[in-house]
Amino acid sequence: MNQIKKPTQFKLFIWFILIFLTALWIFIWIQESILQKWEILFLESAPVDPRDLLRWDYVILRYVFENDSMIQNYIEENDIDKGTDLYVSFNTINWDLWVIKSVSRSFPNEGIFLRVTTTWEKWWQSPIETHIWKYFVPEGTWGEIERIRSDMTIKLRVNTKWVARIVDLYYRGERIIPGEFRLN
Repeated sequence: MNQIKKPTQFKLFIWFILIFLTALWIFIWIQESILQKWEILFLESAPVDPRDLLRWDYVILRYVFENDSMIQNYIEENDIDKGTDLYVSFNTINWDLWVIKSVSRSFPNEGIFLRVTTTWEKWWQSPIETHIWKYFVPEGTWGEIERIRSDMTIKLRVNTKWVARIVDLYYRGERIIPGEFRLN
């Protein structure tokens, strides 16, 4: 009688670790390669208390364009309901700052744009949610970023399907490196 040799638990554990590490490496490689191919977009930051009380290592950033009259007028004139997706297209005024070109319900055919969702509820809130991920900073280093109230620019990478990722923060043209940046 032929006996089939069963793999030991140690071998199974090693295979599990190898598969897990390979999957992790593939995920990281995909995310990094995507960011290298996306378009660059610079947006002006709006003052906000950026602390995320549930996750201290992240800051929440808001943008000046969120309260732009073009977006507010489009929402009011077209009787847009809460939760509706809109597409905001941008034009550059110089290499490091972009402004709103247009707002539409339909997916743009060209240019750089972001998908936003209407949240119009209260007068103190922005009428839209940008879906831009939070920005990671090492623990305890967000204090300097929190004190910045103007002249901060956010560098984003945007793909052709409206997805954006924060790449860097700039204060008066100087790149903010968390932990090293000091507000004068």
